[in-house]
Amino acid sequence: MREEGISPRIYDSGVGVSIFKDQSTRTRFSYAFALNLLGLTAQDFDEKKSQIAHGETIRETANMISFMTDVIGIRDDMYVGEGNKYMREVADAVTDGLSKAFCTQDQL
Repeated sequence: MREEGISPRIYDSGVGVSIFKDQSTRTRFSYAFALNLLGLTAQDFDEKKSQIAHGETIRETANMISFMTDVIGIRDDMYVGEGNKYMREVADAVTDGLSKAFCTQDQL
């Protein structure tokens, strides 16, 4: 695409949030680069620096984030089954009308 001068951008602006619970350098950078190619700005979400650390539910936080976000990427494979559960809870909470992408290596 680059050699042909074809732009992969499908967004003029916007934000893509990453919720990565592990420290995977390759995943973080790959996701950020992919967002950039699509025309989005990457924003890392850190639960320790959010209201989740003070008792807000994942559902409440995901709902709020989704108002300002075009894409949410999730990676949580620290405990078998928990990442998939977390991903589904976030997916159930996000508002309609925005494109959302969820990714986890954790399987049921």
